[in-house]
Amino acid sequence: MTALPEAVEWGPPAPGYWMRNFRLGEWLPEAMTPLFADWLLALIEGGYLRGMRSTVGAAVPFRYAAINGWYYTTLPEVSPQLLVRALVESRGRMVPVMWNALIRVNNDPVGADRAVLRRLADECRNELLPRYWRLVTRAHERIESATPAELVGIVEEVGTTAGEYLFSLAIVGGSAWKMEAALAKFLRRHLAGQVDSGYQGLLRGLPGVEAGTPPHAVQSVDWYRPTLGELGLAGEDPDAQAHQRKIASEREAAEAACRAALADRPKLLARFEALLGVAQRYAALRE
Repeated sequence: MTALPEAVEWGPPAPGYWMRNFRLGEWLPEAMTPLFADWLLALIEGGYLRGMRSTVGAAVPFRYAAINGWYYTTLPEVSPQLLVRALVESRGRMVPVMWNALIRVNNDPVGADRAVLRRLADECRNELLPRYWRLVTRAHERIESATPAELVGIVEEVGTTAGEYLFSLAIVGGSAWKMEAALAKFLRRHLAGQVDSGYQGLLRGLPGVEAGTPPHAVQSVDWYRPTLGELGLAGEDPDAQAHQRKIASEREAAEAACRAALADRPKLLARFEALLGVAQRYAALRE
């Protein structure tokens, strides 16, 4: 029970740059339990590929592995043959999504939003997330009376849909930090020394971001770990709400200062407003 093993190997399972906190690893801060690693993890990863196929028309698998119980993942091995096959399979859908979500968003987030990302964000918020919540609600209603076979079906359906949502979150939420970087670059180039707050002050206290902690919040998606609601750490927090109002007022003051500094430069002001709009919307979506 207490003895350390004789030797522990930490070698990667295959060549590549293996990462602990990329993709699903961000929500697996501890070693995985065997049941999660053997069952739910495969469902989520499979759903991730299903979400990718639904969005871009083809799937390029990410490799992942449990190394001494810890989740690791690496980028896909993309050969010319695999890339050509994926492009043909996607029937032209892959290129605009990947171009806008991975490349264009860094320098032209407003254009990327208009071309592709806004549609994907709307699908994530208005279609995929409500579908997932309906599954969860229905599972709660059935779980006490379900047979073992029905419980397996519930886990597989919810786990796979969670993977689909993870891919959508990776595209939509992953665009948020790229937009933040573009906003930071704009402030550094055009407003350095003219306003006191940095770009982060423009992305705090946003409407639509909960001040308290929802009961379904997790520190790990491994189902062995309790939700914060189960730990009694969730719920509305008057102090958090007061803090939210305070930083919202600070954000509004920072916005006003930027607009005042750009008032005599109407083209830059219009660009600032458009850039601020998308950066704030995707920051709130990510939260």
